[in-house]
Amino acid sequence: MSDYHEILPRRSESFGWSNTVASWANVMGCEVTDLEEVVDSSKLALQVEVKSGMTQNEQGEIAEWGEIAKLQQFLREEIAVIDWLNRFFGFLMKRGFCDVIHDRWIVSDQSGCLDKLSNLHRDMDVSEELKEITSLLDWEIRQELRDTHITALEEYPGAGDRSDDYVVEELVKRIKDRSDRNPNAQFANACVRLFSWIVTHERWPLLYGFPVFAQEYDGDNRRVIRLKLETEEDKDVLAPVSAWVDNLERFSNLFPDRHTLANEFFDSIPNLTVWERLAEFGFFRTSVVISKEYLVNTFLSDEHLFDNVNHEVSEHVTVTSVVFMTKDDVGIMARVRQSKPLSALFWEFITKWLVRHDSSGLECREAFCICGKSHRYYPAQWLVPLQNNQWVPRGERRAERATAQSIANMFRTGGWDRGTLSDIGTFRFLEAVGVSRFDLMRQLFLPNDEIRTEVDLVFMEMLDVTGGNVSCLSEARQYLTYLQEDPGLSEVVAERLDRVRRVRENQQLGDHVEDLVKENLECRGFTVRRTGIGSDFEIEYDSVARLKLEMSGRTWLVEVKAASSQGVRMTATQANTAKTEGDRFLLCVVPISNGAPVPNGIVFVADMGSRVEGLCDNLDGLQALRENVTAEETQGVRLEVDAGVARIHVAASVWRDCGFSLADLANRLSDNT
Repeated sequence: MSDYHEILPRRSESFGWSNTVASWANVMGCEVTDLEEVVDSSKLALQVEVKSGMTQNEQGEIAEWGEIAKLQQFLREEIAVIDWLNRFFGFLMKRGFCDVIHDRWIVSDQSGCLDKLSNLHRDMDVSEELKEITSLLDWEIRQELRDTHITALEEYPGAGDRSDDYVVEELVKRIKDRSDRNPNAQFANACVRLFSWIVTHERWPLLYGFPVFAQEYDGDNRRVIRLKLETEEDKDVLAPVSAWVDNLERFSNLFPDRHTLANEFFDSIPNLTVWERLAEFGFFRTSVVISKEYLVNTFLSDEHLFDNVNHEVSEHVTVTSVVFMTKDDVGIMARVRQSKPLSALFWEFITKWLVRHDSSGLECREAFCICGKSHRYYPAQWLVPLQNNQWVPRGERRAERATAQSIANMFRTGGWDRGTLSDIGTFRFLEAVGVSRFDLMRQLFLPNDEIRTEVDLVFMEMLDVTGGNVSCLSEARQYLTYLQEDPGLSEVVAERLDRVRRVRENQQLGDHVEDLVKENLECRGFTVRRTGIGSDFEIEYDSVARLKLEMSGRTWLVEVKAASSQGVRMTATQANTAKTEGDRFLLCVVPISNGAPVPNGIVFVADMGSRVEGLCDNLDGLQALRENVTAEETQGVRLEVDAGVARIHVAASVWRDCGFSLADLANRLSDNT
């Protein structure tokens, strides 16, 4: 204000600065006490003039005076510096001293320093977050913005306006420049915060080509990744691991960290929906399976084509692939073939995740080829490198193709999960790459060729016995599964098989006995017709056949029994038939010796109806009331009820004492007639 000092009375040594204050009061038409806000007016004058007309050295000596905090020191304690400045600027504008405001270092910026109004910009609500990010990139924007509390100058644009749009665009430029020369921890902090601000405010175009950093880094220097530009299609960048879809995160070690965004980005925006939307824009991928239109030229499901004709589908078809499967030294297969633990994780990824998330890719399809024929192909093109490359670790940094033998070896030595072999998805995958699961199981569980041959024979017999019936084979598999859980099951099954064997032997013996009796009767001139089949009850040597015997116009019903030394058993139905038919019912007994029938020992009993008549009375009631009954023997027969099933036991003494031979049959029947 020294430019206007001439209009004031000259000060004298005797009056000092107080006279100047009084002069100013006179000019302003106010009381001196109204101006007593300043503690030291001479230093105050120097404060507001600190940079005007001074050399750099002079400015350096008193640089601390250019701060609003210092200005506060020259004011009375009860006077707020911002209020005082607003009144001060109002005074200058009221008296036409606007050039003073523009050209003098008297306006406070947002960092607390005094500057020219012409150097400062109006703050159009610039985000505090953006202001903090500028500091991380060595850009102190608060020194360019006037203090928003200086309300007296609101109508003056100064150096112009600054908004979020300008600041964020400038920040993107600066962070791109910083990424090329010094991507340190400070850069990383700024990068994450600016990325978060852009995403939160949905300023999507600013992300094209935006420099982010990878999960992999070397010391303090972060590995920079530039997000996809709109014109880039095949650039593969993976989202932070925590943003990956459907439990894919646990397989992250398979995929290159240098092409995966650091997880700090997800931590700043922990919202999966937002990351899915960003993936839809194409900035990066949240899944490793991608679909694209492709001219297929590999037909895994067909036999290899050895001719010299080119083979390729005539039109684009939709296929799927897995990112970074074969890409140079960062590709999955390049690293898996050198590490058994990584190969085990890769197998789990294929069999537990990939075959489920790309199940349609394992469905064999057919397409017309340029060779003029149709070929079958798999939409899952990720199968091709798995079949054509050596990726199964063999040891000593060596690998081999996927075969039944190489995969079985990895199950035994590489920690692969055998449980995956029972999954249908694994079966379809192995089939697609030309590995027989049956061969794989043989290699895995059978230690040598001799045992494999033996097992093959057993399996062939099973196929022969069952006729390839899948349900029977499934039941056999289920039995083996249960046997693992309950070893005692084998004893139960063995007992049951023994009973089945004995019943079958009895049935075969019964058939033989029936044929023997029929043959002998026919040799004796009888006409014989079968009227029924043997009993199905499980009884020892107790086969039954009902034969119809004709003589002189009469007929007799014959029950044939193969007899043990203890006796034979008749069913309730047979006993009731004997009671009803009376002397028309004949019991034919064929003795068994050493497991074979004795032809000369065939005997007949004619009075079975009268012998069992008493036992047949109330037979149904007795059968219902008693579970296990053995009645007293009457005339060589007794009633037996076992588990609710009634049979009549005929003692051997009956046919020994009362029976007659086949030779006497005709005479006995003639006498009865």
